[in-house]
Amino acid sequence: MVLLVLLQVWVVRRSLRPVEHARRQLQALERGEIPALSGSVPQEIAPLIHEINRLVNAMQQRVQRSRKSLGNLAHALKTPLSILQHLVDDALQSGDRPRAQAMADNINKIRQLTERELKRARLAGGNLYVKHYQLREELTALLATLQAIYRQKSLDVELEVAADILVNMDREDLLELMGNLLDNAYKWATSRIRVQVRRAGELHIAIEDDGPGCSAEEFQLLAQRGVRLDEQTAGHGLGLGIVNDVVQSYGGRLEFSNSARLGGLRIDMELPI
Repeated sequence: MVLLVLLQVWVVRRSLRPVEHARRQLQALERGEIPALSGSVPQEIAPLIHEINRLVNAMQQRVQRSRKSLGNLAHALKTPLSILQHLVDDALQSGDRPRAQAMADNINKIRQLTERELKRARLAGGNLYVKHYQLREELTALLATLQAIYRQKSLDVELEVAADILVNMDREDLLELMGNLLDNAYKWATSRIRVQVRRAGELHIAIEDDGPGCSAEEFQLLAQRGVRLDEQTAGHGLGLGIVNDVVQSYGGRLEFSNSARLGGLRIDMELPI
């Protein structure tokens, strides 16, 4: 009886070994280590593996098509907006300043609304399986671009991020998130910016500058869930609405405070990626 029980345990474990292999592959797929599940599985679960691969591929193609369509839409909107701007210029030259100013204000509002909604629609969110990559390389390249844009300010930027920190966040989402935050810091910093990244289960990111910071009233607006920060808050609010959307799409947390070290604005994020 003992030998029979041991034999049955061995048979069951041997039979379930492909299922355990598929489970490990699913975990690797979620981490972005592999692009798809292997088809080398028993015939009984092969249809399930095929459907999972088809679903992942469909999600990736859907995001790519959406971004391409939005890019085409943004390009198509440039021409009519340019024509309207020329009409405003003609009205100014003809002396009809009040009407021209009203038209210009509405054109700018349309342009800002379109740009904001296009950015929100391009977000992939945390439900797309993507290949992980080194965060330090992406941040170094992004900081180099911003240094070139704001070269007249000669800012001292301190980047603290280990080279072995990997993320499987969609790259476009990462650039949208960090680009808006760092651009905000560059815009308002006087001489120093500090970026600190560490991983303790979740990914912790802190960005602080030595700019004017925010008042208590502005912090209350920034803390309101769902508030369009880029409209409600002057100065530091520009672009933070998109940041809030990205963080929420990944199930993260966003906090604003005044930097005790540098004196300006400090933004803390936690992302479960």
